Amino acid sequence: MNAPAPRRLETNVLASVVNAVAVIGSSLVAVPLILDSVGTAGFGVWSLGLAIVLYASLADAGLGPAIQRFTAVAKGAADRDGIAQQLWTMLLAYAAVGALALLALQLLAGPLVDLFDLPLRLRSDAQEMFRLLGFAVAAGLLAAGTGHIVAGVERFEWLAISSAAGAVAFVTGVALLAGEQGLSGVATALIAQQVLVLAVRLWAIRGVALGRRPALVARAELGRMVRFSLPVQVSALADLVNTQSDKIVVGLIAATATVGQLGIGAQFADGGRLVAAAALGPVVSALAVTAGAGGAAALRARFAELHRVWILGLLGAGVVGAASLRPLIEAWLGRGHREAALLGSVLVLAAVIGLSTGSGIAYLRALGRPGLEARYGLLVVGANVALTIPLAFAAGARGVVFGTLGAYALGASWFFSRLARLVPASPVRGARDATTASAAALAAGAAAYLVGSLAVELLPGRAALPVVALAALGALAAYAALVLGLRLPAARPARRARG
Repeated sequence: MNAPAPRRLETNVLASVVNAVAVIGSSLVAVPLILDSVGTAGFGVWSLGLAIVLYASLADAGLGPAIQRFTAVAKGAADRDGIAQQLWTMLLAYAAVGALALLALQLLAGPLVDLFDLPLRLRSDAQEMFRLLGFAVAAGLLAAGTGHIVAGVERFEWLAISSAAGAVAFVTGVALLAGEQGLSGVATALIAQQVLVLAVRLWAIRGVALGRRPALVARAELGRMVRFSLPVQVSALADLVNTQSDKIVVGLIAATATVGQLGIGAQFADGGRLVAAAALGPVVSALAVTAGAGGAAALRARFAELHRVWILGLLGAGVVGAASLRPLIEAWLGRGHREAALLGSVLVLAAVIGLSTGSGIAYLRALGRPGLEARYGLLVVGANVALTIPLAFAAGARGVVFGTLGAYALGASWFFSRLARLVPASPVRGARDATTASAAALAAGAAAYLVGSLAVELLPGRAALPVVALAALGALAAYAALVLGLRLPAARPARRARG
């Protein structure tokens, strides 16, 4: 039987970004609804619950990318039995882990309430919430694992559809249940979201994997998957430490207000990192499919092409994002947050430098050699600690974020020096290409900043926010058209017709 038809990478990237935006958007919409229903203290309890969900999701951080990679390789080799084996192995493993998480939260719901010393009026509701979160974690792990299968067969549009449907279910559930049921109602809405996401993703692969005889991957294949997943797990833990350490260090040496300013700025860096990571997912699958189809030369040529687009695209996104941050924050929260804009801009640039390794990491994962990725993550952790602590005492919060920037710069330089030994692929085509990209990025950033600042000056309150956002998007689109030759999809049919 033939392998699934190839899908255009541009469509997959767009769908993956929509997937991330749906997740971010549902959270933003749900926050005021939850606050109105359970109050600030109740929202704090819900935040603790979400932290538990986040840490439980780390169980997927290593094995998930392995499932995506080996599924994509099987797709490239037209091995549909191999894809089915990945699915059934994933379902068994994730169901087992989910069952353990469910049991643990049933047993620990009461002790967790006592540990956090919650207000008396919230204790009963919080205990029920923690129990319900066990079901949400179990369903969420299965949904995440199935999502890796969907990504491996390059059906990223179904990831976007499932996330959008889940986001609507969560927001609707919060609106309907939180007012009467409180925190347990919010947890029930989360369960509904995860179950719906799982159902849609299973439907998406019904003919690819579910329609074949249940079977598990061979022991040798499972061993390769485990060896692949361990360094990726280390990388994920290192990334968690790197993204959270700044807040901890600043909290130890600065006032709470400074931590708040850092938190505001860090939201933009974290959001950009999430969207960029989502865009990278299809690149991982595309390279792994090429590896599965065979041919080292084809894989290197594909990597060189994607590496250039990734690096130069990040250059424009980073400069425009950093330049737009001050008018964005002023339009969103008003004056008085210049420190948040400064700290956030530095963190955006640090995130971009860290993400610049993404295409190389995708290539290594396609080869099944993620060890360099893990060593890079550990190196950045060490450099981050070595730089941020002394700089924190010397320059406060600003020293911390510049230390983080330096750590990512050192780590990325080391990573690319090692990667060049495996595949010498330059992201630019000579000095002229580099000069054009740098000049275009600076011009786009300046335009976004000037238009955004003018909008903040002339328009009242948050009325300036859409103008600032559109200015940033327009500047980025102009940069992409000039440097990468990218055009809006609607323009392509007309261009082909003229040819």
